[in-house]
Amino acid sequence: RYELDMASGVGVSGCFIGGDIGDLRAVIDKDQNVVGCSDPRFDERYVPQAQEFEGVGYRPH
Repeated sequence: RYELDMASGVGVSGCFIGGDIGDLRAVIDKDQNVVGCSDPRFDERYVPQAQEFEGVGYRPH
């Protein structure tokens, strides 16, 4: 479990943020980010398997 507690959301863009408390202070721009996303369903290499995450984030080589 984690909580994202940012004093400012300036500069945050292109992020997928989920969890019970995804944006504690409600400072992240929801037009530039996905807040409240579904479970990415990571595999053993931490590559998301959920269709909504296709092409999103780091992919190990």
